[in-house]
Amino acid sequence: MKQRDFARALAAGWTGPEAPRALMLAGSLGRGEADEWSDVDLLAVAPGEPADLVEAFRDILSRHATLFFFRASGGGTRMLVNAVTEDWLRVDLFVLPEAELLSRRAAEVVPLIDPDGLHGRMSGATGPRQSSPQRAGFLVQEILRCFGLLPVVIGRGEVLTGQWGFITVRDLYTLLLKEVSPRADGGGALHLSRIIDAADVAALAAIPPPGADTAEIVEAHLALARIVLPRARAIAAELGIDWPGPMEDALRRHLKATLGIDLPDRED
Repeated sequence: MKQRDFARALAAGWTGPEAPRALMLAGSLGRGEADEWSDVDLLAVAPGEPADLVEAFRDILSRHATLFFFRASGGGTRMLVNAVTEDWLRVDLFVLPEAELLSRRAAEVVPLIDPDGLHGRMSGATGPRQSSPQRAGFLVQEILRCFGLLPVVIGRGEVLTGQWGFITVRDLYTLLLKEVSPRADGGGALHLSRIIDAADVAALAAIPPPGADTAEIVEAHLALARIVLPRARAIAAELGIDWPGPMEDALRRHLKATLGIDLPDRED
């Protein structure tokens, strides 16, 4: 596979004092689940300043391909590089502290540069990912809050914002589904079918985004609520989260008073 060959070529040419203390192939390539569309995800521990390693990485990449895009973000001990080559190969480098690398699962990365044997000291943890009730609780409240913005959008006639609001609620719900998935590391935003249950994906895909009409925007939000609210309640119960009942009650009254619409019953 060209992505794996490219990663190994980068590592082979990255020597000397500017080479990372450790460079690991991660993501779908590291897990052995890559396909022809996968990007190259790399984890690195810098020998000195992460910013210096990022500059050295740019030089290494430029030796192997023409770069059309290179962006570095972050600072201090953690930095992220997103790069795109001339044939649109996506290469991401995450520079992180040694302790953070060691906390990751050894079985999910492939060592490319590892003179200090850090791969052998990485976590051997297996099993499903642990959900975060705190994170899930935040997402539940944020979903309800965003549903409550619908009257503002409709009242102002902001069709574009209404379309964006539908997508926002759908994305928040997707994050909630990922939170209870044992495979939240299974492919990221570009491979949700590995992370989210097929029935949930099908239910969301069956709701078309609204067009440029306020009535369509309202109906799309209601269709989303019919799916999202019952499933979100079930997730809250599964994780032992107190459902924000007073907030939901206030939302129902608000939508009824402003738009004359009723959310689906709690039993739906």
